[in-house]
Amino acid sequence: MRFFFILSLLILLLAALAAGLFWKFKPEIPFARTLVSNDGTPLSCEVIGKRGNTLTIQKDSNGQRYDIVTSRLSLQDRLLFMMVKDKAAPQPRKKKVSDPYITKREDEIDQLKKKIEILKIQINSKTLDPIVVRTRNEQVRTMEKEIRVLETSIKTYQLQKKL
Repeated sequence: MRFFFILSLLILLLAALAAGLFWKFKPEIPFARTLVSNDGTPLSCEVIGKRGNTLTIQKDSNGQRYDIVTSRLSLQDRLLFMMVKDKAAPQPRKKKVSDPYITKREDEIDQLKKKIEILKIQINSKTLDPIVVRTRNEQVRTMEKEIRVLETSIKTYQLQKKL
């Protein structure tokens, strides 16, 4: 009898520890994930928003946005998204019809900003080794420099076009 009491106490303690660790390190939107549907089909995407039982995702393959109801996902994914806080998906940026040169550089800037946001989430998660954190910080600094170069090239191009 005493053995079962100690065993059940140990199981309860391990469950509490697992729940505590999950709450401390649960993902924050946006994050990349391979979702699995009820029928087992994987979908590689970035989760960019959650509102109730609806997820807003952006597919990695084509960049299109979709809204998915969590009931169509596997049990593991549904349990994960029950714990994630609601966050509205950012509105897609409406682009003016402009020069292809400028449009291409603006798209590159958008991609770099997304990568920076993901890297900063990883850095702030406190689950990475200090060496990896330093590497991620260096990657962020490099991408920020690239963004400044692209912004400068856009401004230079616009000024040259006015002349």
